[in-house]
Formats: sequence, C-alpha cells, structure tokens
Amino acid sequence: MSITTTYSLGSTVIETYRYEPGPPGSIPPHHHDQWSLCLSLDFPGRIRHGGETHSVPVGSLLLVAPGEVHAEWDPYSRSTASHFTVVYLEPVDVAAAVAELDGGWPRTHAHGDPVFFDSRLAGRLGALYPRRPVAPGLEGDVAGVELISDLVGHRARSQVRASKPPTRAVALMRQYLADQPERNVRLDELATLTGLSKYHMVRTFRGEVGMTPHAYHVAGRVMRAKDELRRGRRVAEVALQFGFADQSHFTRHFGRIVGISPSVFSRRVTAPDG
Repeated sequence: MSITTTYSLGSTVIETYRYEPGPPGSIPPHHHDQWSLCLSLDFPGRIRHGGETHSVPVGSLLLVAPGEVHAEWDPYSRSTASHFTVVYLEPVDVAAAVAELDGGWPRTHAHGDPVFFDSRLAGRLGALYPRRPVAPGLEGDVAGVELISDLVGHRARSQVRASKPPTRAVALMRQYLADQPERNVRLDELATLTGLSKYHMVRTFRGEVGMTPHAYHVAGRVMRAKDELRRGRRVAEVALQFGFADQSHFTRHFGRIVGISPSVFSRRVTAPDG
C-alpha cells in the first residue's frame, strides 16, 4: 500500500491511496479520533465493524464513527493497481453541521450499516484523487464544508439504527486511554478506575470494543502520532511524545496499522501552500 498524497481542506484531512497488484492485503483492528469516510474507486473490500462483516463494493462509501474499532481486508488478489480516497472529518465540525442542517444526527456513536451509496458525495470524493483539486485558504475551507454538508444530508435522509451504548466501565476505560496517549497505561490502573477484576475487565472490553485495552491504546497512539507527522513533526520526536520505547518500536507499530513507515508517510504530506 502507498499513500500517494495527504493534505487538508480546512480542518478536513484527505488521504489518497494506491495499492499495487498483489495478494490480498489487510489492515488490523484500529480506530480514529475523527469520522472517517472512504470511497472505493475501483476495487471492492470487506470490513469488520460493530461485530458484523460488511462488503464494500466499488463506488460505495464507508463511514466509521470516532472511536469505533474496525478492520479491513481485500476479498481476493489484485490483478491491477487499486485506488481509494479517505476523508477524516473532525467531530466538532460534524456536530456543528448536524445542529444547523439536521438537528438530530448523529444520535449515537455508531449508525447501523457503515456502507452506503450516494452519487453526489462519491463524486466529491472521487474528484480528490490523486491530488489536491483546490487551492488552500477560502476555496479549501469551502470544499471541506461542502463535503460535511453532503454527508450530513445523506445520513439525515437515511434510516439510522441506534447502536447500543457502551457500558460505564468500557466508556471510562476508553476515555482514560484516550487521555493518556503519551505513556503505556498499566492494567492495574484500569482495574482501579472501573472497580472490576483484571480478567473480567479485559473480557468486557474485548467483547464490546473488539480488541484488548492494550491494542486499543496502541492504535490510538499511532493515529495521534500520524496527525502530528502530518503537521510536520519529526519521526523521532513523535515517537518519544507518544511513549514508544524508540523509533524502531514506533515504526513497527505504525507500519502494521497504517501500512507504510512513518518516514514514508511524512514525505507524502502536501505542504499547506503546495
């Protein structure tokens, strides 16, 4: 996998991907701080999300809420190169658009089937590949706002299924881990926080979230580190900031989750005035 570009439209981040021909690939369970919206341009996929497996047909859109654990993989080998566009939307921007344009969505943390079709929204995302289609500044800000408006408009028109909220213990653990991105949290801390035994706590967390507390925490730290690299920070500094033992330890986790090394990712970032 290769990220061909990563750039911003206002506060919205765009990443475009090219997968070379080869055997089926996969991305392990992970999560984002933002809403993620992906367009499959020319190759289908599969996703495990909310305890269910979904097909992602060519031309479909895939929406995952902040903090929702998901894993993706190819259904078969790629005979030609394939291409995807992913947009990361800040929760505060989505919430503001919902309040103004819809008044009710999002009602809960997750929203039923994450895969849907919308030709207007898909057209906007398709135009973002392979490079920045608009200039920075006001034009980019407007393009980012229009993306969010189209998304909120589609989901407001769709049938939305409320998800089961997390238990109090899992909600506490997720918030605690999110608040501690700079260090390795110990299991004893989470046990004290929740009042649960370590064994019951790990079972409960894995059952609701889909991964262990440690895996969830590492994935969150990697995604926060990715945001810092996008801002131009050096790899060694970011590795230290997010509590990785050394740069090689950080590179191993980053490559496993993102698909490329942090140094390669940094070189793919388009300068704000580029």
